[in-house]
Amino acid sequence: MNRIFQDNIQYSFECRNVIDSLSNKYNAFDIIRILGITYDNAIEESLELGDEARIDTMVYRENGELEIEIKNRCRI
Repeated sequence: MNRIFQDNIQYSFECRNVIDSLSNKYNAFDIIRILGITYDNAIEESLELGDEARIDTMVYRENGELEIEIKNRCRI
């Protein structure tokens, strides 16, 4: 997230539910690693877009499952 601020990329973050724990079937380290790689990819593409760059993140639970959605604008 610090890189998003440093590079002045527009962003939004929404968390619809309180996420106070993870199911035993999730490994917190794996989730953090996946999020880091995903954000790195989104930031890399955003740097190519300049002022048009934007990254949107939404975190929620649906049917008892943790859902994390990360979207970024990209070149066509």
